[in-house]
Amino acid sequence: MTEAVPTSVRAPGDENLPRVRSLIVGSRMMLAANTTLQLTFLFAYLYLRANNFGGMWRPGVGTPAPGITLMILLVPVVTTLVLGAAVGVAGRGDRRALTRILGPALLLGAATIAVRVYQLYHTGYDLSAGTYVDIAVIWLAVILAEFVLGALWMLSMYNSHVRQTVVASHSHARALFEYWLYVTVVAVVVSGLIQFVT
Repeated sequence: MTEAVPTSVRAPGDENLPRVRSLIVGSRMMLAANTTLQLTFLFAYLYLRANNFGGMWRPGVGTPAPGITLMILLVPVVTTLVLGAAVGVAGRGDRRALTRILGPALLLGAATIAVRVYQLYHTGYDLSAGTYVDIAVIWLAVILAEFVLGALWMLSMYNSHVRQTVVASHSHARALFEYWLYVTVVAVVVSGLIQFVT
């Protein structure tokens, strides 16, 4: 009788490796699906702009004040930077420092939602104003919903970490960071497109 030869060797502490990989792969697959959604909106936006059916393209939407525009663009970027710092702290395993970073990140996530709601409802957008505004409002609403999902993910991670039900791991922080970074880049590109492609 021959003894079984091990085909793989696991180092101590690698028991969670399949879960970690599943989390990262699942997060990236969700972002890939989100890319399809964003490209659908991009196609609709550029198609309607190029054809201008019945003169319905009306780019006369009021531009928000420069301070508001700056907040709309900068608050998600600052949140992304704070989440990037959380990834580094989670990698070192410093639980207290991670709690101190996730708290401000959560507040910045709430501020991101607040400025996005302001952009959507207080800067002259209206669904009855024509094709340009219709597609822009729907696109901005989808981005707002994605920021809300990211903030809820942040809240869940913070609560479970503080209560020690699930200690936030490096992979959790990294998946959240990648998601928030993706949505932030999309939001900045869409804001630029809406402002400059008229």
